[in-house]
Amino acid sequence: MLLLPACRDSTEYMPINPQAFREQYNLSGASEPAQIGIQLLQRYRQEPEGRQGESLHIRYLPDQKAEILLTIEGLADDSVQGKRYRLEMGWTEAGWQMETVGSQQRCWPGRGHPNWSNQPCV
Repeated sequence: MLLLPACRDSTEYMPINPQAFREQYNLSGASEPAQIGIQLLQRYRQEPEGRQGESLHIRYLPDQKAEILLTIEGLADDSVQGKRYRLEMGWTEAGWQMETVGSQQRCWPGRGHPNWSNQPCV
């Protein structure tokens, strides 16, 4: 079983404002966790240069929560080798709501940290 690290109360991910994230990735029409995950993945598929791997994990929890983890590796960037986004969603009477969003990155050799971190690459 894949264990997804918690975004809430964690310094492992750089916090991102959920509304700003929705706008940045044009997620206004997506409401279900699977729809959001697929739209994020499709956005990155439009930029295939250098791509080494991508993964999307969505886990629905019994407490009406969902976790989305999107990992993209092999970015066409001189510093950032990979990006990881972690979203937590909760079910309300109005439907699924994005509660927390966080990001991590991994740097290319010689450009910063080689492991997933919330710190920027150089």
